[in-house]
Amino acid sequence: MVAPKENAMACSECHAKDGRLSHLDDGSLYIPGTQKNEMLNIIGLLAIFGTLADVFGHGALRIVATSMRKK
Repeated sequence: MVAPKENAMACSECHAKDGRLSHLDDGSLYIPGTQKNEMLNIIGLLAIFGTLADVFGHGALRIVATSMRKK
């Protein structure tokens, strides 16, 4: 039930505050872009920055461990 590309809509037509999917919000369904959920935004940002911290921390530890082995 996907429209052909000539009839495709932009994402913002459905995923917007007053978009086509906004009437589906009964509080139990999260549709990105239709409402603001601060807790979900915070969890998402923590996941992103936590992953970046893990990657860079792991890289830094490998550099330190390698330099200590060469001594």
